[in-house]
Amino acid sequence: MKLKNAILQLEKHIGPVRATPHGTWTRYRAAPPHGRTGVEFVASPNTDEIFCVRVRTEGDEDDPSTDYIAGSWSKNIKQAIGFVRECCWPSKTRED
Repeated sequence: MKLKNAILQLEKHIGPVRATPHGTWTRYRAAPPHGRTGVEFVASPNTDEIFCVRVRTEGDEDDPSTDYIAGSWSKNIKQAIGFVRECCWPSKTRED
């Protein structure tokens, strides 16, 4: 999926997207209002394609020394959005 389309989908269904430089790559993340679990992906500096789409809780950190990768991988943005909206959307009855 193209970067522009991914950002539009996240802003439409989840919330604002923030970009964070991560070496030569840029990491993008969106979380619902008042939610901690959001959708994250990486975009290549050479193309407009996104990859490494995952659902992740804010504050979770990867641990390269143990090969631990925080979050759940998704096939695409649509699958990740569906997971966040169905399972992790903030509500009055449960906390994110």
